[in-house]
Formats: sequence, structure tokens, C-alpha cells
Amino acid sequence: MKNLIDKLIKLKNKYPLEDYFTWDIPSNVPIEIPSTLHNIYIKNIYLKEKLETVLNNDDKNLTNHYWIIQEWGGIKSFKQTQNNDEKIIKFKQQLEKKKLTKAMFALKVEK
Repeated sequence: MKNLIDKLIKLKNKYPLEDYFTWDIPSNVPIEIPSTLHNIYIKNIYLKEKLETVLNNDDKNLTNHYWIIQEWGGIKSFKQTQNNDEKIIKFKQQLEKKKLTKAMFALKVEK
């Protein structure tokens, strides 16, 4: 395992992810990204770090949860329905308990 880790570290140093990362952030992002951040990789890290507060205040209509899935994640077919709302809420509850069940992933997703 140590050999694998050492090789991955060498690859990371030789080919920094920042230079190859192309996952852009949609323009309708729910938080303001500082204009001083020019690198797409750094913008994504900033967004990941700041979204927790936005998501914690999003329990009623789950708008920002759907933004992450549909816009940032590119899964446009995951529509806002009562069934999908319940799935997101259940997923959040299991995350808080730090235990995801197999049944969580067997729930039907409505398109």
C-alpha cells in the first residue's frame, strides 16, 4: 500500500490537479464566489467549503440541494418531487448519524 501511496504522491506533484481540473461552476451559484479566485479548481474548493452553511438553512424547500444535484452535479433528470425531497432528507439524517444504509440507495428516484 505504501508503494501505491508514494506513486500517487509523485503523480500529484508531477501533474497538479489544479492544472487539469475543468469542472466549472454554473453562473446561478447560490453563494458569491470572490472575484479574486480565478482558478476553477480553487473556486470549486471554495464553494464546497461555504455550502455547508447554505445547506443547513435549506431544510424547508431544499432549493440549494437541488441546485447542487441538477446544476453543479449535472444531473438534470433529478426533479424536485415529494419522493426526492424525502430521499434528500433521509440521506441528510443518515449523514448526521454517520451511517448510510444500503436501503438508502435502493429508494426509487423520481424523474
